[in-house]
Amino acid sequence: MLGGYGTTRKPGLKTKRMERKIGEVFDYKFNQLKAYEDIDDEGCGACFFDLTPFCNKDFRIAGVCCESSRNDEKNIIFKIEK
Repeated sequence: MLGGYGTTRKPGLKTKRMERKIGEVFDYKFNQLKAYEDIDDEGCGACFFDLTPFCNKDFRIAGVCCESSRNDEKNIIFKIEK
Protein backbone atom coordinates (compact mmCIF):
# COMPACT_ATOMS: atom_id res chain seq x y z
CA MET A 1 0.00 0.00 0.00
CA LEU A 2 1.26 3.47 -0.80
CA GLY A 3 0.45 6.30 1.58
CA GLY A 4 0.40 6.85 5.31
CA TYR A 5 3.27 6.94 7.75
CA GLY A 6 5.16 3.73 8.33
CA THR A 7 4.83 2.33 4.82
CA THR A 8 7.83 1.14 2.88
CA ARG A 9 8.89 1.11 -0.73
CA LYS A 10 11.82 -0.17 -2.71
CA PRO A 11 14.74 2.28 -3.03
CA GLY A 12 14.55 4.26 -6.26
CA LEU A 13 10.88 3.44 -6.87
CA LYS A 14 9.15 6.60 -8.01
CA THR A 15 5.46 7.09 -7.45
CA LYS A 16 3.11 7.56 -10.37
CA ARG A 17 0.59 9.27 -8.11
CA MET A 18 0.24 13.01 -8.11
CA GLU A 19 2.18 14.83 -5.41
CA ARG A 20 2.16 18.45 -4.31
CA LYS A 21 5.45 20.27 -3.99
CA ILE A 22 6.37 21.65 -0.57
CA GLY A 23 5.02 25.20 -0.40
CA GLU A 24 2.43 24.63 -3.12
CA VAL A 25 -0.95 26.24 -2.47
CA PHE A 26 -4.14 24.76 -3.92
CA ASP A 27 -7.89 25.09 -3.53
CA TYR A 28 -9.91 22.43 -1.77
CA LYS A 29 -13.60 23.12 -1.37
CA PHE A 30 -13.72 26.58 0.27
CA ASN A 31 -10.17 26.55 1.62
CA GLN A 32 -6.75 27.33 0.26
CA LEU A 33 -4.36 24.67 1.51
CA LYS A 34 -0.58 24.69 1.56
CA ALA A 35 1.76 21.71 1.59
CA TYR A 36 4.33 21.87 4.40
CA GLU A 37 7.24 19.57 5.10
CA ASP A 38 6.55 17.79 8.38
CA ILE A 39 9.88 18.80 9.94
CA ASP A 40 8.51 18.72 13.51
CA ASP A 41 7.24 15.16 13.02
CA GLU A 42 3.69 16.28 13.84
CA GLY A 43 2.22 13.52 11.70
CA CYS A 44 -1.30 13.16 10.49
CA GLY A 45 -2.82 14.82 13.57
CA ALA A 46 -1.58 18.22 12.39
CA CYS A 47 -2.85 17.77 8.83
CA PHE A 48 -6.05 19.39 7.52
CA PHE A 49 -7.18 16.08 6.04
CA ASP A 50 -6.78 14.08 9.25
CA LEU A 51 -10.33 14.88 10.35
CA THR A 52 -11.92 14.26 6.96
CA PRO A 53 -12.92 11.08 5.14
CA PHE A 54 -10.39 12.10 2.46
CA CYS A 55 -7.31 11.17 4.49
CA ASN A 56 -5.39 8.29 2.99
CA LYS A 57 -8.20 7.32 0.60
CA ASP A 58 -8.04 9.50 -2.52
CA PHE A 59 -4.78 11.14 -3.55
CA ARG A 60 -6.11 12.81 -6.71
CA ILE A 61 -6.66 16.17 -4.98
CA ALA A 62 -3.77 16.63 -2.57
CA GLY A 63 -1.40 13.94 -3.74
CA VAL A 64 0.63 11.54 -1.67
CA CYS A 65 1.94 12.74 1.67
CA CYS A 66 4.26 10.14 3.21
CA GLU A 67 7.98 9.90 2.55
CA SER A 68 7.76 6.31 1.38
CA SER A 69 5.46 7.34 -1.49
CA ARG A 70 6.95 10.71 -2.47
CA ASN A 71 9.74 11.31 -4.96
CA ASP A 72 11.46 13.80 -2.61
CA GLU A 73 11.22 11.27 0.28
CA LYS A 74 9.78 13.87 2.69
CA ASN A 75 6.67 13.64 4.84
CA ILE A 76 4.26 16.50 4.25
CA ILE A 77 1.10 17.79 5.86
CA PHE A 78 -1.54 20.17 4.57
CA LYS A 79 -2.67 23.28 6.44
CA ILE A 80 -5.05 26.12 5.67
CA GLU A 81 -3.18 28.99 4.07
CA LYS A 82 -3.87 32.28 5.87
